Amino acid sequence: MAVDDLWISKRTGERTPRHGIGKRYRVRVAGHPSRSFALLKPAQAWERKLLTEVPRRHVDVTVEQLVGMWLDGKRNLTPKGLEAATGAAKHVRAEWGPLHPKAVTKHEAQAWLSGQGWSASLQHKVSQCLKGALAIAVSVGAIEENPAETLSKSRQVRRDPLYMTVEDLRELADAAGGSPMVWLLATTGLRVGECIALDVGDVDTKRRRLRVRQSKGGQGRDVPVPASVLAMLPLRGRGRTEPLFVGPRGRLDQRGWSRDVFEPARKAIGRPDLHVHDLRHTAASLAIASGADVKQVQAMLGHKSAAMTLDVYAGLFNRGLDDVGVRMDGLLAD
Repeated sequence: MAVDDLWISKRTGERTPRHGIGKRYRVRVAGHPSRSFALLKPAQAWERKLLTEVPRRHVDVTVEQLVGMWLDGKRNLTPKGLEAATGAAKHVRAEWGPLHPKAVTKHEAQAWLSGQGWSASLQHKVSQCLKGALAIAVSVGAIEENPAETLSKSRQVRRDPLYMTVEDLRELADAAGGSPMVWLLATTGLRVGECIALDVGDVDTKRRRLRVRQSKGGQGRDVPVPASVLAMLPLRGRGRTEPLFVGPRGRLDQRGWSRDVFEPARKAIGRPDLHVHDLRHTAASLAIASGADVKQVQAMLGHKSAAMTLDVYAGLFNRGLDDVGVRMDGLLAD
């Protein structure tokens, strides 16, 4: 059972002699004639339809194939999300790939998950992959119940955010060769992936806004940017569709920037504990210090709710409580 790509060799990743000729995807399910499709999604839908029509005792499927079907449903994730899902899938395939889902028991799955020495975050991702793949097995009738439905994972310990002062930020940016991207991340709260995805045309110099089109939540947003940081951006003489930040091969590569620019800079200033995401935390702290309320910070960061913003930054908002009494005294004295 499979959806075969007739144009690309699964073994080598190279183009086959049939590349560009005829329909690209062929569906093979035992007990049914094969059928070809021009597009992947209709092929996958046909495969799922045939699987649900096969009597339970005849469903011959491996965990490897189920993981592939699970990954097909993740193609709308952000590049970072898809990368995490693909990484989790590699672990599941390595352990259970060739087996029928009936061979996966809750006891063995729990022992495997708990015994790898993985971080809580990776345990969660891997268990979600296994759970999702076996849920498909249940839906097609290969197994009666999902043994991964209630696997126990280690609790994720949230790392405390690190906030940089303006002086710290200036030192970091200087160590990064005056990188305008450091300033942009630390004053707008953009995620690094959102920042790298910006085009020149996403910068509105008149309104002092950035238009984030590719966000983690899938929705765009407008983000204010200080005029001093706006002046650092490489805009002059460039077309609207050009990437705002470029590297040796076109649009700047996230890993390459972190490895070649950010990591050497944080070591140079004696802050090896600093993460790129701390620049986002720093932007939130600077916004709150400048008087932004929770809804404004939520909108800037692209959080789904103000509760999420408070969950992370409640301590920063609480710092302003001392001023409330002083301001109230001023009102009462009038």
